[in-house]
Amino acid sequence: MKIAVLGAGSFGTAIAVHLARRGHHVRLWGRRREHLESSRTQGRNTRFLTEIPFPEGLTAEPDLEQSLEGCEFIVSAIPTKGIAAFWSEHAARVPDGIPVVNAAKGISTAGLETVDEIFRECFGRLRSGQIVFLSGPSFALELAKGKPTLLLLAGRDDSIVEQARTVFNGGQVKAYISDDVIGVVLGGAIKNVIAIATGIADGMNAGTNARAGLITRGLHEMNRLATRLGANPLTLSGLAGMGDLVLTCTGDLSRNRRLGMAIGQGKTLDQALEAMQGQIAEGLYTADAVAQLSQRHDLDMPICMTTAAVLNGTLTAEEGLRQLLARPTRHERA
Repeated sequence: MKIAVLGAGSFGTAIAVHLARRGHHVRLWGRRREHLESSRTQGRNTRFLTEIPFPEGLTAEPDLEQSLEGCEFIVSAIPTKGIAAFWSEHAARVPDGIPVVNAAKGISTAGLETVDEIFRECFGRLRSGQIVFLSGPSFALELAKGKPTLLLLAGRDDSIVEQARTVFNGGQVKAYISDDVIGVVLGGAIKNVIAIATGIADGMNAGTNARAGLITRGLHEMNRLATRLGANPLTLSGLAGMGDLVLTCTGDLSRNRRLGMAIGQGKTLDQALEAMQGQIAEGLYTADAVAQLSQRHDLDMPICMTTAAVLNGTLTAEEGLRQLLARPTRHERA
């Protein structure tokens, strides 16, 4: 199968490597032509996952037209903040019925739309069945190295979702499916905010008790917002919720956790971002969106609200921790 992977960051590259190993013909496209040209020449991504050679069947393609020509399957690994601008311009190039798998996990800071809502605006509701949403606990480097990985694919058209499952499933990857699009996209977005919070606590050397507490209460906040917006609460107990949350909050490869740790260690946000070397921590942008959504729906989400305040400079990390600890306790399920 001819596949276009759009977005040549770490996760887009990891997906492209996996799909090429599955025997597909994959073209990897990104915004920077010089980056793609050097990657094609050297047979590896020259900016991200540089230690992973491209397998047979994977080509870096600097020309978008060439990437999309004749493709039968598309993966969109474009960060959340760039989805609307890119797909509002290029959605018309995608033929009806061609699956488009979104790999970004975030919420728009401009209009507070989920990635599902952004894609429906770009493709139209009549074509929204073409869109599938990828989630689950999956670090890019481990996926690219062929480590065992469980993924979750959610969509509204059962046949399209099953086609996507067939494409991804195999080798060291087990791909599961879901019809709870809202739960899957919100779980993937909110867990990044909780991961920044746990990273801040780890950077402050608050201890593993604090980390476990933040993960557990963070899951409660994820459920609170997701179910208010129509998600099945069981989804948040699965791969797109608890699975992705635990990985992102505890793994050393987590960008969001690393960002939080740097802030907890006393670095400024600019210093923390500089250390990321161009990698994007989606939780940085999602935190404020989640805080606004919680206020819009009159929901109590103290971890997310406090994390957003620390990131925007309203609170220091120490003040945020004191504020959380000063909150009155109540019934656990409240």
